[in-house]
Amino acid sequence: MKRSLALIITAVLLISALAGCTRSPQQGSESGFYTAVPGPTKHPIDVTLKPQTFAPAEPTPTGDFKDVEMPDTFEPLYWDVIRGGGSSGVGTTWFAYTDYAGFGKEFGVLEGELKEKYGQESFNGMFVVAVSHTVPTGGYSVTLNEAFIKDGAVNIDITVEAPPAGSVTTQALETHTVLAAFGSNLYSERLTYNITVNGRPVGNNAEM
Repeated sequence: MKRSLALIITAVLLISALAGCTRSPQQGSESGFYTAVPGPTKHPIDVTLKPQTFAPAEPTPTGDFKDVEMPDTFEPLYWDVIRGGGSSGVGTTWFAYTDYAGFGKEFGVLEGELKEKYGQESFNGMFVVAVSHTVPTGGYSVTLNEAFIKDGAVNIDITVEAPPAGSVTTQALETHTVLAAFGSNLYSERLTYNITVNGRPVGNNAEM
């Protein structure tokens, strides 16, 4: 009995000694014992790279410029009929003014609304076609029927009405001028001019 107990104690001591020999401190550990290494977590961090998504871009307009309707007829910014203007005898004359210097020299200083329309500052964005019609006496009236630019041509149609028969009129030449202001972007030295008076095409300074 004593011998069996001694064998058991010896076996326990031997096992303890062997365990102490196989256990060694972890490298870098100051305490000489293993440091705990975290194992897998219950909810691991997802480091999967997902492609970034963006809002779809606005669709690019398609089609050709020919699909866009562009105006082919350009009307005046404004127009007026005034007394006075260039004259070299009875008939019709016209001129395109692209700067105020020549216009002001011909028509002088305009007042009121006409000054606002055809003043020096206005000529920064327009050019003016002046169609002057000179009649032999007073009592005539001049009316603008239409004015427009199309296909590289300025088209102006006016009506001239004589005074009623037997009416008393001044016996002197009188000039009426139609002013038609167009945007300066429409001006070109290649513009042609189609001027009609009472439905009849006239040349520059034509005798009436």
